[in-house]
Amino acid sequence: MSLRNIAKLLLLILFTLTGCQHTGIKKYPFYGNKIKTEQQVKFEKKLIESTIKKFGNKKKGSSNAVRAGWKAYYSDKKETAMKHFNESWILNPENAQAFYGFGVLLYEQNKLLEAKKIFLKCTELDPEYGMAFCQLAVTHKEIGMDATKKYRNIEHNELSKNINHALYYIEKASTLSKKDKDLAYIFYEWSYLLAMKKNYKKAVSKALISQKYDNQFISSDFIDNLKKNLSHSENKKN
Repeated sequence: MSLRNIAKLLLLILFTLTGCQHTGIKKYPFYGNKIKTEQQVKFEKKLIESTIKKFGNKKKGSSNAVRAGWKAYYSDKKETAMKHFNESWILNPENAQAFYGFGVLLYEQNKLLEAKKIFLKCTELDPEYGMAFCQLAVTHKEIGMDATKKYRNIEHNELSKNINHALYYIEKASTLSKKDKDLAYIFYEWSYLLAMKKNYKKAVSKALISQKYDNQFISSDFIDNLKKNLSHSENKKN
């Protein structure tokens, strides 16, 4: 093979690897925080130009990208959803809804510590974002439960610490959220957390509130079990 052909082959390999890197980073929030390639820079420039042309400004385009992200998410196209959330973030790095999308996808991948950081950032960007506080609470709950499986010698402290954080955030979520379905889910999680703390009386109360908003999350069996545990704990006291 001549030197010229070898040079052409090397350039082709380099171009292919660069293209793969560009495609691969779309799967991660913030494009994986990688150093931007020339291809990525060109893509972002083209995205911004086309967005301004279509929507008039980057913020409107960012909101549209979030909507596209959730449409893909609910169609079970998670990689496409991540791509749209990344586009939203490029167009508006302070769009809390893009961060919320990142957090949900990371949570579903069981990347709980990363999801926690993202949800926390989301609440900093928008202190009125009730469901972000809710998901932050749920993530703390899962982190605590994971700790009980992995580190049995510290399970009590680790679980208790995270459940306390979760209770703080879930109460915050309950004061900010307005939609009945969101509130039903929030009070369901609140009830679950209280049950984990063995505060069954309050757990029953929150479960009934959840049902009042929407009975999608709380079953009658769930409430019956809470009431049985409440009765059992009260009998032990007596």
